[in-house]
Amino acid sequence: MKANKFSNKIVYVDERLSYSHCVSTTGSFTSATIRDLIDAKAQSMPDGLAFIFSNDHLEEDIKFNFRDLKLKSTILAQNLLRLGFSHGDRLAIAVDNSYEILIMFLAAASIGVVTVLFSQTFKLFEFEHLLKKTGAKGLFMFDAVGDKNFLDILYKISPELKESEKGKLNLSSLPDLRHLIVLNYDRKRETTYSGCWSYRELAESEMTGQQQQVTFPYVDPEDPLLIVYTVIEIAFLMLSTLKSFKKDFLLFKNRVERR
Repeated sequence: MKANKFSNKIVYVDERLSYSHCVSTTGSFTSATIRDLIDAKAQSMPDGLAFIFSNDHLEEDIKFNFRDLKLKSTILAQNLLRLGFSHGDRLAIAVDNSYEILIMFLAAASIGVVTVLFSQTFKLFEFEHLLKKTGAKGLFMFDAVGDKNFLDILYKISPELKESEKGKLNLSSLPDLRHLIVLNYDRKRETTYSGCWSYRELAESEMTGQQQQVTFPYVDPEDPLLIVYTVIEIAFLMLSTLKSFKKDFLLFKNRVERR
């Protein structure tokens, strides 16, 4: 069954019901999640090149095959589950131009955690507003980039963070936030911070003292996947708390378009 342009007719994909827009002969939706496709690639072509990352701060390009991609995202996903993240939770990410953001995104998607993308250009009030508005349970961020220190921003929002224990955050100004995961912008050093998990300790191995088995939750292709705030909508952040500004974010689902 095919749908006419701009219609919402039901189409049958892989023996499952699914809504699709503008179905054509050149592209259609599949009922597989992102994690399903990574697993399939890791099995069919484990040594195949998944992606290449490069920037001016790296001495050489970083390359991942599909086996590496599955392994690293699986380890990180398991540790997120051990931290208490569950299906439907939100994880804010304030890291860009980094391969770690892809690993974190895939790990979150594989357990049904919704990623909320933050811009590193956000000001203090924008960080606070979006963390509260999305109910983010965790925040993954750089420690500092150039003269902008992201931890200082968090300390100004919640001064008690300096005395908090990682994994046990209970911040009066950010009541939903339970975990801060920090990535050192300078990869040559490993600096730890009070109240924060290090990305490296979560991404490279099982957490110390947390070797219990974890079960990956079922993730449906229709489950929310990503929340992205647009530039225009950010400009209305202060107004959104006062007016009935309903559509202030874009919500993407865990659906994959196959080309």
